[in-house]
Amino acid sequence: MENRTVASAQIVTLGLKSVAIGTQKEARDRLRETYCYATRKTGEGTAISSTARNYRAAVRTASKIIEDAINACDTLAKFMASVRCSNKRSQTGR
Repeated sequence: MENRTVASAQIVTLGLKSVAIGTQKEARDRLRETYCYATRKTGEGTAISSTARNYRAAVRTASKIIEDAINACDTLAKFMASVRCSNKRSQTGR
């Protein structure tokens, strides 16, 4: 990650890891499918079904595993292998 200051405004250039973690849009999209349940629970105290609760937990767990794998990469080769593996899992659903 590169930090520069230009005319009193800081510019931050994100690195590959930050960009890869930030693009885990799929997890956010999957959580959005059951967001109404979480909102009702918070706002009205309505219970969330175990199916929705388990699904949300599984999505968060899978996302955390991918993020941890990306963060563990200390070389470009490991990063590329990790991203390739994550993409294959996304395409096959595993």
